[in-house]
Amino acid sequence: MQQSINILNTLIKSNKYKTYLEIGVDLGNTHKGIVCERKVSVDPSKKYTDLMFQETSDDFFAHNKETFDLIFIDGLHVSDQVIKDFYNSLVILNEGGTIVMHDLIPAKESDQTRERTAVQWMGDVWKAWIQLRREEKDFSMHCINVWPGYGIITKGSQELLQDTDEELTWEYFQKNTKEKMNIITLEEFYKQCKNLKK
Repeated sequence: MQQSINILNTLIKSNKYKTYLEIGVDLGNTHKGIVCERKVSVDPSKKYTDLMFQETSDDFFAHNKETFDLIFIDGLHVSDQVIKDFYNSLVILNEGGTIVMHDLIPAKESDQTRERTAVQWMGDVWKAWIQLRREEKDFSMHCINVWPGYGIITKGSQELLQDTDEELTWEYFQKNTKEKMNIITLEEFYKQCKNLKK
């Protein structure tokens, strides 16, 4: 939780962001720690007492008229829903904005099941990341290599992965995690953000 807060607040401060959207807030522990002029929270469960929109992300995007500088995708942890949340987020992302995906680096195979089997559940979010790395050349995508994995997406350019014939299995993920996920260290992330402020 504190790691999420630090990463997101660093992006806000470095880029002088004013608006923040969090999809999937659970108890609101991350959302409460975010320092931003305008914060919006979306979750179908009402565990967070300051929740603004108690609904699914699909329902929120269907009526929302606001745009945001920073969007944190941490909702339903299945790849097809994450892809939907990503493309819906793109529509309301301000120029120069950033999308952050959570739960990209499962530590073991049982962490990345599509069905929730434990409290700490990551689902197969990493597959959504690989799909975007295969299909979307007009983005800069880097995954911070700290558990549970933070994907930083901005407009830019990237070389597409050319392995579209390979099935997204656990063995695939383990084989070339650094290359496929485009891994950077936490220190590299903070250095990049520090350079933005110069």
